[in-house]
Amino acid sequence: MNSENQNNIKSFALFVYRNIPIITETEEEIEKVKENIYDYDIIYFMKDAQKYYGVRNASYFEEL
Repeated sequence: MNSENQNNIKSFALFVYRNIPIITETEEEIEKVKENIYDYDIIYFMKDAQKYYGVRNASYFEEL
């Protein structure tokens, strides 16, 4: 990363409710979320021991 790009880096916090749908690797849960994907503003899933969020609505973020 060059120093010019460092000024463009921003940090954000994500504010969510506790009842976020979790996508696991079971085919049943994947299909359930796919069928109802537009019902969720936020979902998350685990991959390689990392938690990833999918967020549809920017109002859940606050710039730090």
